[in-house]
Amino acid sequence: MYVAYLNNYPSNTGIGRYTLEIFQGVREEGVNADLYCIGQEGKTFPESIILTDLNPPLRWIKSLYLPFSIRRKLDIKKYNLIHISNQNLAYFIPQLKTLNLPIIITVHDAYYRLRFERLYWRYILKRIFSNIPYADLIIVNSNFTKHDLLNNLDIEPSKIRVIYLGVNHNIFKPMDKVKARENLNLLNKNTEDDVVLLTAGDKPKDNIKTVLKSFKKVKSIYSNIRLLILGNKEKLVKYITDEDLLKELEEGKIRIFEEISDYQLMLLYNAADIFVHPTLYEGFGLSLLEAISCGIPTITSKISAVPEIVGEGALYICDPLNYTELSEKIINLIKDQRLYNELRWRGLNFAKNFSWEKTIKETIRAYEQLNN
Repeated sequence: MYVAYLNNYPSNTGIGRYTLEIFQGVREEGVNADLYCIGQEGKTFPESIILTDLNPPLRWIKSLYLPFSIRRKLDIKKYNLIHISNQNLAYFIPQLKTLNLPIIITVHDAYYRLRFERLYWRYILKRIFSNIPYADLIIVNSNFTKHDLLNNLDIEPSKIRVIYLGVNHNIFKPMDKVKARENLNLLNKNTEDDVVLLTAGDKPKDNIKTVLKSFKKVKSIYSNIRLLILGNKEKLVKYITDEDLLKELEEGKIRIFEEISDYQLMLLYNAADIFVHPTLYEGFGLSLLEAISCGIPTITSKISAVPEIVGEGALYICDPLNYTELSEKIINLIKDQRLYNELRWRGLNFAKNFSWEKTIKETIRAYEQLNN
């Protein structure tokens, strides 16, 4: 079997990590595969083939020629199927169907339905999503996303296969907190007893505003608290408008980390006392799974796919926009050592249900069934 992968995300994103794990994993299992990347993001992957440069200037004009570039560079005679790494590339399914190869697409979420603040993009994304039913097989990361698609698109249920994402337990595992903080230069003689919160994401659905409000409220009680944020700095600083929070940012009590390796990400999880992620929507929630795999007590929202992915391994808030409720949960975890330890072990045990090895084997099984 020979598979052509099509991807447009860098390897340090959730979708990029999924693409890399699948691409490398199936090859280790004896499946031949090539990875075609759109734009300079492909440079973050080993052995990838760059289809075209979509960087400015003329990005939109270049994108119009992308289907022709795909057709020109794909040696269709050697492939048995094409696997598209994410839903945003569904735009190309009609053109790819003319290659007469089975097409698989992985849909990580249907977040386009929530983009009310950008009506133009919401329209574009709806048009893109309308192509998903034309794929021969649709892989989704959760039962929540499966039902989301069935409720909003005209898809045969038999076309959808639920295959959970995995976690690399060789990387994302518990580590001594002091060593993790030392490796990230978070320790000095005045910060040894600091309580460290970690949050992740720079999209509206990641609900950073609520995290910042909660951080300010908790800091009024615990002055030694710090906040680490994983995401794009340029986007995140736009949320930090409060004068007190700006001062915390200047003094290093709020720190932003971007473009880090998996090892550095593992250090961040282990350096934190609590992972706080009051998400508004998740098709899976890879960062949540990675956090509990590192044994970090986690507070999140009981919505979308989250309960399916972290189960009893997290502490839930009822309303992700209620910063007072989130603040109370954080304070409870700081004060209640018994609850803290219980949540830590519950998370570690639940995370054992997920592995990339399992994801890869189920993906190969889907390839074989479609190919036959």
